[in-house]
Amino acid sequence: MDFGFCGWSFQDMGMYDSIWVVVDRLTKSTHFITVRVDYNAQQVDKVYIKEIERRQSERTIQVLEDMLSACVIDFGGHWDKFLPLCEFSYNNSYYSSIWERM
Repeated sequence: MDFGFCGWSFQDMGMYDSIWVVVDRLTKSTHFITVRVDYNAQQVDKVYIKEIERRQSERTIQVLEDMLSACVIDFGGHWDKFLPLCEFSYNNSYYSSIWERM
């Protein structure tokens, strides 16, 4: 993982004055997180965990919605019948994408 902070001054952003740029090479994703320059390591850690978990949950939910709607459109029926199929598909594609990058 690479980390960096934007060096510009953002005085009109309310309680934040910096942007923390986090690049995750494993998942090939970049996160822009608002922080303050006076945050200590514990505060940065807390912000990181909160933001990354929230974003990962949002992404997982979006993928699940897309998969379920595709199954219902293609095969008809109720979404609850396809939930196990979506879970299996999501978990296998997720792990295979990580192993390909290692």
